[in-house]
Amino acid sequence: MIPEWRGHIQKRRDGSEIVNYDNPDFPSYIYNGCIFPGASWERNIHFHDDIEMLAVKDSDMSYSVNGETIPLHPGDCLFVNSRQLHYSIATSDGDSHYIIFVFHPSILHTSAQLVTNYIEPVTCNMSLPYILFRKGTPDTAELYDTLSKLPDSPLNQFEITTGAFRIWSIILRHSAAQLARTIRNDSIVKAAAIKDMLSFITDNYAQQITLADIAAAGKVSKAYCNRLFHKFTNRTPMENLTRYRLLMVSGMLSDPKYSLAQIAGLTGFASVSYMSERFRETYGTSPGKVRRGETDYRDGLSYRMFSTLSIDNTIYRQIVSLRYLEFYEKFGSGIDAVFDEREKSALFYVCFSRDKVVGCIRLNFMPDHLRLSQFTVSHDYRCIGIGRHLLTLCEREAVAYGVYTVRLNAQVTALGFYSQFGYIPEDRKHPSPKTGILHQEMYKRLETDGNGA
Repeated sequence: MIPEWRGHIQKRRDGSEIVNYDNPDFPSYIYNGCIFPGASWERNIHFHDDIEMLAVKDSDMSYSVNGETIPLHPGDCLFVNSRQLHYSIATSDGDSHYIIFVFHPSILHTSAQLVTNYIEPVTCNMSLPYILFRKGTPDTAELYDTLSKLPDSPLNQFEITTGAFRIWSIILRHSAAQLARTIRNDSIVKAAAIKDMLSFITDNYAQQITLADIAAAGKVSKAYCNRLFHKFTNRTPMENLTRYRLLMVSGMLSDPKYSLAQIAGLTGFASVSYMSERFRETYGTSPGKVRRGETDYRDGLSYRMFSTLSIDNTIYRQIVSLRYLEFYEKFGSGIDAVFDEREKSALFYVCFSRDKVVGCIRLNFMPDHLRLSQFTVSHDYRCIGIGRHLLTLCEREAVAYGVYTVRLNAQVTALGFYSQFGYIPEDRKHPSPKTGILHQEMYKRLETDGNGA
């Protein structure tokens, strides 16, 4: 199965999403996200067993839940119940930022009686797809405050559990009133049919399937199949099939062991030319450019390397500002904390969102290894694969230089992130002299044929 990366959704046999938790042993994830027209995760319909809470920070956006579009404004909060079909919709020209908290109900399972009386009556009730909390009420203010504080402690299980119970107490107060607006049974039946058809697409996208095949999976006619997909996803069934195939294509482009011809065959496209045509129509660039790292079509991102940047350079000033705001400002450090003896001889890989620097990493080539440092991604652009792509580009650069060891000094809170990409910790943990945060040296051996990156 292709792993989740930058908007990709990994699914079970029943079509439900396998949520990529912050900690595999604790079922939750928290992040500051953004949505804008053309983002890969816009209108990407899915459902999961987990509860989803959303707080809108700035600019209008919408959410679709079981085919109903819900306009959202800054300060609003939204509860999406377990196993409800949903997706985000960009309604502003620019970025709309939000906080999202996804957690499995098992976090709240402290006793059997609690589950029976207070958890399952909500999570198992298909007549309660969502609860909307508009700005201006005490409960909305409490929800927003709770969600705003959670991203500061993504790995603190006690604070996450406390926040989940605080949120659930508000949900319980509102659930009875929401249930009073009865959801018609036929809406539940329609949602079940869509789930069956989406699951069929997930399982069979690599095959040559037709509209009749998709409709049969939902036990509906072809005409009714078209109407259901338009209502729930604003796309036709075949458009959903193509969209899912393209998502699988984009995930495979990062793996050099697959040629473009192999990718086309494995994702259900009849030819490379047809796959490339649909890819270009959807994302505005070619699969080849994406594979070479020249562009990141899904979220308007591009990546460039800079060998020399003067202090007066506009891009360099953005890099310095990003590093300072993300790492040093909260510790009361001055701007000089950003600089050290490696700065003048460094290369920089930079990620841009349009003309704005949203990620960067510093490279210093040593006699026997590549040293990575000052790795920074803007808080509003995390969890969409920028970090992974920057690491991949740096590793490719190392191999091109004939260097096959990469080293970095990681914050202990980021050890898990680097470990999933093959970085190995060594030595003891030590505090940073500038911030006091614990760090640990890590390294990775690259394959000499260039495929290890």
